Amino acid sequence: MSKDKAVILEVDSIGKMYWRTDPVSGKKNQFWPLKDVSFSMQKGCCIGLTGSNGAGKSTLLKIISGITTPTLGHVNVDGKIAPLLGLGAGFHEELTGKDNIFVYGALIGIKHQELKLQFDAIVDFAEIGAFIGNKVKNYSTGMKVRLAFSIVSSVRPDLILADEILAVGDESFRCRIMQRMLELKLNGTSILLVQHDTSIIETICDKVVKLEGGRLQSSY
Repeated sequence: MSKDKAVILEVDSIGKMYWRTDPVSGKKNQFWPLKDVSFSMQKGCCIGLTGSNGAGKSTLLKIISGITTPTLGHVNVDGKIAPLLGLGAGFHEELTGKDNIFVYGALIGIKHQELKLQFDAIVDFAEIGAFIGNKVKNYSTGMKVRLAFSIVSSVRPDLILADEILAVGDESFRCRIMQRMLELKLNGTSILLVQHDTSIIETICDKVVKLEGGRLQSSY
């Protein structure tokens, strides 16, 4: 792939292989959740990553974020990544929302001072002010997603990886997330969004990458 200074992400011939054992024969077989996937992404762009369950979307996001390594190919990212790969993933359930702002922020590479400066804005956007001192284990799934997205979006990273964050929560907050995403794009943040709702993709995304069976089926 060409080196273009406007490119934030390059996914080059990515493949991921696991060994699986047949429960009957005991024989080990190769399983490729991803095979020969390539695409690039420009700064300030939003790509919708689609495909049926098991298509390889979550595996691809984990490779891009560095959680797992590819068997083949490589990924280049020009900037800071902020992953939102699970509903509340990265939060410590026994800590309060306040503590988790700093713990989760540090986990994804945000400086403590930056989080202190943005603390009030994070709490306000997440709309959990009355519960910020409560343990996260008592939060609903929607509250966890709101807090995680608020942390990530308040510090404006270079690339956000978001796995179905618009699938939970009430309609009003989903609209606020979409509006914040559009603002982030205008300010140069790129977003790779796993999303099944075509109306959301049409509203936010500049491009769609579709995976099926671990392979790139289409890009448009």
